[in-house]
Amino acid sequence: MHPLIQKILSSLENIQRHQSIQKHYQVIDLLASGGKVEMLYDLAVALEENQWELSDLWAVDSLFDYLERVLALNAGQIYAETLVKVLALPRTKRLRNPDFATERVCYLAALLASKQDMIVLQALVQKEQENPAIQEFLCALIQEMILRGLPCAEDLLIVAFIEKMRELAHPLAMLPLELTNLEANLPLATYGLRYTNSPLPSSQVPEGLSPTLYPHALRDVHVTDISSQAVIDKMRAAVWDWSHGTWEARAVQLDQTISTDHLSGRLLRQLGVSCVQNTEGDKIFLSIITGEDALRILFAAASAGGSYDQGHYGAYGRLDAWNSLGGLVGAHEQASVIEIAKLVRESLWCYFRADNEWFYQQPWDIGLLAIRPDRSSLGIIAATATY
Repeated sequence: MHPLIQKILSSLENIQRHQSIQKHYQVIDLLASGGKVEMLYDLAVALEENQWELSDLWAVDSLFDYLERVLALNAGQIYAETLVKVLALPRTKRLRNPDFATERVCYLAALLASKQDMIVLQALVQKEQENPAIQEFLCALIQEMILRGLPCAEDLLIVAFIEKMRELAHPLAMLPLELTNLEANLPLATYGLRYTNSPLPSSQVPEGLSPTLYPHALRDVHVTDISSQAVIDKMRAAVWDWSHGTWEARAVQLDQTISTDHLSGRLLRQLGVSCVQNTEGDKIFLSIITGEDALRILFAAASAGGSYDQGHYGAYGRLDAWNSLGGLVGAHEQASVIEIAKLVRESLWCYFRADNEWFYQQPWDIGLLAIRPDRSSLGIIAATATY
């Protein structure tokens, strides 16, 4: 074992939770800037092999997490390939949390795609495509590449890999290899060694929320609940695991056709959603938005998560957003993204929130209503989270 690695391990043996490990981070920074990726890999192996003897798991995890982040965010083939080698290390203690393995893969794929160029990422796919242990990572990585506008549909190797994953029914392989027109301006997280800037759902809402009744607001309408558990599950896909939050979803059938001109706080209350019940009309705020706006809101919700969540990052964030849209517009169970996109464009959209106790008045407030193409059925999702 290299003396520097031994020194790092020794320093972690008796570290206490209140002590800083910034100096350890600085050592990793120096090794990375000097291109000493083999030593970084050896350090990762040593942390994995000795974690049971070290006094506090938080320091080991923090150092390991930072090492992975540094490898992902330093541009160059040697960093990307070393990251994949480190990714193969099991991180045994952390894997006692069953969600950690998938979260780790999606997180590192997002970091890597945010900094590496197409040549590096293509070479990585080519080298690792037959490695079964890395297939989930590659599926997430390719989706992150697509989200950043890299021409994956033009790469025969990537197309062939995704086709193989599609045959295995991998959910990410069902997404298109190109962004649809609705996805032109999806909000992506940005990453640095010491920061992550994630999009917030409320920041995707166009300005112009108003409590004012719309020109042809309906006074009374007969509402039939047509929700099924399958449709509810689809609509809530973007927010299903928000902690410290509340959500509700409904599909309803009206006894008449409507347009956005008919929307009002009064009408929203008649739809039977609890998030606006017992709320005065001037406390319910509405804004007419587009399908693109709705997708951005849902993508931000799914990819970045709630107030205490990491979210699903870009790859599964894209999948969850499309699933939510499919539920809102009433798409059939096996509908493709292209079919859902058509229904999204044919639907009318409204964002809403209320000044009441249901919404927390935080950046994670979401209220989306889709007037479906038949103009007499609606899909509704509301969610909120707080610190």
